[in-house]
Amino acid sequence: TYGMIKVCTDMILNRAAYVKTVLFGFNRKDAWKLSAFTTLLYFISIAVTVGISIPVILYIFKRYGLSFSSGHVFSFTVLAVTALLFIINIAVNLPFMFAVNIALENDGISLKESLRRSFEFLKGRMIHFAGFAVYSVIKNAGIICACIFVTLALPAVASLLEFIVIIEVLSIVLKLYFSVPVYYYSLLAVNGLLKKDNPDSRDTE
Repeated sequence: TYGMIKVCTDMILNRAAYVKTVLFGFNRKDAWKLSAFTTLLYFISIAVTVGISIPVILYIFKRYGLSFSSGHVFSFTVLAVTALLFIINIAVNLPFMFAVNIALENDGISLKESLRRSFEFLKGRMIHFAGFAVYSVIKNAGIICACIFVTLALPAVASLLEFIVIIEVLSIVLKLYFSVPVYYYSLLAVNGLLKKDNPDSRDTE
């Protein structure tokens, strides 16, 4: 996450971006704490997802007589659980989404301070930011839903549609990573997307 946001940030700020930058977090002595905190949130998201999805899957499979022996049922069950994990992970991470950008702009900042600033920055804006992120991927989500419905109606084209779904899921992941620095710097008026009255402001408070 640290490296991906760094890459996306470099790209939107028109800086040179390299694939190796994905490992950027491992090259900063102060980055491991933020990375560890992010990993902890991922594990929390996984635990919540498992707790929700297993009872629901068991009920649906029993109610409609479904089985994992069907490749398509298995594929779309995995897809549904992955989508749920993604949604829960965003909800858990939402107050701390800008911690990485804050850490990138402030060398030596503590984990606690970067998380605090991110929370303060997003206070009152979480729903707006979530809406911005969802809007950026709504077309991709629509394509995925269409592929699922077509697959249920025409199983013969399932393999092709599964490939399309994978491409769209990857597109959603990339767009959501980009949405973080875009929204962050927009509100800071660095790139002037929201206001131009104070373009040099960097206040995150």
